[in-house]
Amino acid sequence: MTYEDNQRISQRINTAIDAVGGLWTGRKQATFGLFFTPKSPRGLLNVMNRKLMKEPCLQGNLDSMCGIYSVLNSLYLLDGKIDMKEAFDEIVYFLNAKECLVGSLVSGLHRNNILEILKHVSEYIQKIYIKRLIWKTPYWNKRSVELGVFYNTLNSHINEKTNNSAIICLGGKVWDHWTVVNKITRKQLWCFDSFKLQRLILENCATCTKEMKKSHLIFPSHTFLISAE
Repeated sequence: MTYEDNQRISQRINTAIDAVGGLWTGRKQATFGLFFTPKSPRGLLNVMNRKLMKEPCLQGNLDSMCGIYSVLNSLYLLDGKIDMKEAFDEIVYFLNAKECLVGSLVSGLHRNNILEILKHVSEYIQKIYIKRLIWKTPYWNKRSVELGVFYNTLNSHINEKTNNSAIICLGGKVWDHWTVVNKITRKQLWCFDSFKLQRLILENCATCTKEMKKSHLIFPSHTFLISAE
């Protein structure tokens, strides 16, 4: 690691330490353990090192473009050589042609829109980057999926290949948001997110509307497992 890298890490550590306790992470205020205070500077350093490797594309503060950015960030995880500006333009032109661009900006996207975008972008990816984009929707027609079952599905997919990820939809007390999960552990889901959401603690999550007391509601029926070959 170069001297400049160490300087950047130190600066980010200082910024993060100043921000702990007052972070806002989306349209709704998030105070449910989305960010964490490491037990030691080393813990924070590990997070910063991880983030230095790849940074997600970020949406603006006022738009509802998390769906678009979730697709972009999943593509970037698959291959960092993909030109994100070109991919963004492809999606915007596509939505404009479908006459749903304004809705995506102010109201967000439905799962059918995400599916259509993935189909369109897959043609672009295969033509320019000679990669076949693959997505799976294992719970598309499922109304109820237990959290443990959903976790196992995500865990198997993400750990199958290094660059695999999953686009998920969040609701509940904190979020109305599309995000990307790119790492999973026994207790948490790590996110590669357009609004700087870092992680979801599993004990604060639910996949059933009957458990609305949980902070975060995940919709398995709106989950896309992303990979490439």
